[in-house]
Amino acid sequence: MTGSEPESMNPTPPSPAYSELSDEELVRLMFSESDRLPMEFAREVISRGRRMIPALETIVQDRANWTHTDSGWWAVVHACFLLGSIGGEEAVKPLTEALFHATETDHDWVGEPLPSIFGALGPCALAGLKEIAEDPMWDWRIRERAMGGMAAVTLRHPEYEKEIFARIAKIMEDEEDDDEARTWAGHVLLDMGRKEYKDSILKLVEAGVTEGHYDADDVRRAFSKGKDLYWYQKDWLDFYSAKEMACRRERWERERLSEGQAWAQAMNPRHEDDDDSEGGPPLSRKGALEALGPDAAMARKIRDFLGTDEEEDADAREVLRRYYALAMELHAAIEKRDSDRLSAFRTFDIAIGRGDIMDWILDLPSRLAEEGLTDEGEVLAKAWSEIAEPENLLADRALILAEAGREGDARAQVQENLNRYPDDVWVQIKAGDAYYALKDFASAEGRFRKGLEMAEDDYDRDGAVERLIPLLRESGKTAEADALEDAEERRWEEVRARLAPHVRTGPKIGRNDPCPCGSGKKYKKCCLAKEAA
Repeated sequence: MTGSEPESMNPTPPSPAYSELSDEELVRLMFSESDRLPMEFAREVISRGRRMIPALETIVQDRANWTHTDSGWWAVVHACFLLGSIGGEEAVKPLTEALFHATETDHDWVGEPLPSIFGALGPCALAGLKEIAEDPMWDWRIRERAMGGMAAVTLRHPEYEKEIFARIAKIMEDEEDDDEARTWAGHVLLDMGRKEYKDSILKLVEAGVTEGHYDADDVRRAFSKGKDLYWYQKDWLDFYSAKEMACRRERWERERLSEGQAWAQAMNPRHEDDDDSEGGPPLSRKGALEALGPDAAMARKIRDFLGTDEEEDADAREVLRRYYALAMELHAAIEKRDSDRLSAFRTFDIAIGRGDIMDWILDLPSRLAEEGLTDEGEVLAKAWSEIAEPENLLADRALILAEAGREGDARAQVQENLNRYPDDVWVQIKAGDAYYALKDFASAEGRFRKGLEMAEDDYDRDGAVERLIPLLRESGKTAEADALEDAEERRWEEVRARLAPHVRTGPKIGRNDPCPCGSGKKYKKCCLAKEAA
C-alpha cells in the first residue's frame, strides 16, 4: 500500500444498534472495525458528549496507537474526528497533542483535517496554536498546521481576523525564521485571500524563499480566484459516509498485498518493544520544563549550546567533546527519573525544543569516531541504546569498533545485533559495513546479500547494492558486479518509465485540491511536491 495507513480488512461492517452499547463497547469498536464504522456510530458517540472525552483522549495520548499496523491505527482517526465533533475546551488539549503525533508519524488522515477541526473548536484553541505557530524551535510542519488552525478559527469568528493574520504575516516576513515556515505562512495568507499582504508575499517569492512551492504567477492567480478554503472547512465526518467508505474499499482492494507479499510481511513482524509508553509528553516547552523540575536547567543549557554558532567557530574535536558531555549528562538525567525512560526522553526533547534531539544523538557516535574520539563514540552509542533506537546505535557501535581495529569487540557486537534484530534489513547491511572494515570480505558480502534479499523498498535496496557492487569488484568478482549493476540500471529504467509524466488532458489540479492519487493529502503536499523534486 502507499502511505502509512494499514489495510482495511473485511469490507462488510457490522450493524449493531449502537445506542444499546456501553461507552466501553463503543470505544472497543474503534480498535476492531478499522475504517468501516458508519455515520450511525459517529452520531451515537457524539450524542454522548463530554463523558466520552477521557476515553478518546487516552487513545490520542498513547503514541503506540499512532504506529500500529492493524485496525488499531484507525482508532486515533476516530478519536480525533469525534473529539472535534464533541468540541469544547476539554477537546483542545488532546487535539493539540494529536497535532504533534500526526506530524511525527506522518499520519495525514488526522493531520490534514486538523485545521478544520481547530476552526470548529473556535477561540478556545487559539492560545495553544499561537504558541506553537510562533515558536521557531518547532518543526515547520507542526507550525504550518497550527497556522492553518488559527486561520480556520477566523472563518467562524471574524473578530479575530486582524490579530491572527497579522501574526501569520509576521512569521512570513521574519527573515530569521525557517524558510519552510515562512513559505507556508504565505500559503495560508494566499488560501485566505488576504490581499493586504500581497506585496509581502511577492517579496518572499522574489527572495527565492518559496521556490518549488509557488511563484509570482501563482500568487496573482490565487488572489484573482479568491479564497481557497477546502482544507479549512472540510467536513471530517464525511469519513463515515457510505460514499467515502466505498471509495476507501475500492482503494484498499487496488492496493491489497499479494499472497507472497502478505506472507513475507507475516514472517518479518515489526518490533515495537522500544516504542511503548504510557501517555504522552507535555504539549508545550513550558509544560515540559515544569515537569522536569531541577533538570530544566540542564535542558535549557543543551538548548542554548545547540543554538549557538560555536560548532562553526571552534575546534571540531572540542565541540564534539562538549556534545559528548552534554549527551551523557542528558542520558544520566533520564536514567535517574522514575518514569519510563523513553517517555522521560520525550519530555526532555520537548523542553530542549531544538527539533528532534534523537537525530542529534544518532549522528553523534559516528561523528565522534571520525574525529578520533573512538572511546567516546562507542560508549555513547551503547549507553543511549538502552533508551531508544538500539538497533541503529548498536550497529553504529559495531562499525566504530571495527574501524578502530578492535576486532573481537566488533565481532561480538555484530553477532549480538544479528541475534537481537534478525529481521532488520539495516542491521544486516551495517553488519556488512563492520565486516568490510575488518577486511572480512566474505562475511561482508553475505550480509550485503542478505540485506538485498530482505529489502522492501528502493532505499533499502540501494543501501545494499551500493555497497555490494564495489565489494564484488574489490574481491575480484568483476563479472558479478557488472551483472548486478546492469540489472539495477534496467530496473531503474523501468521505474523511470512508470513514473514518466503524462500529458494533462483535464483541468489543472489546484494546489489545495485533494491529490488525485487518493493519498488523502493535499496535491501541493503529495504529487505536486514529487513532481517538483
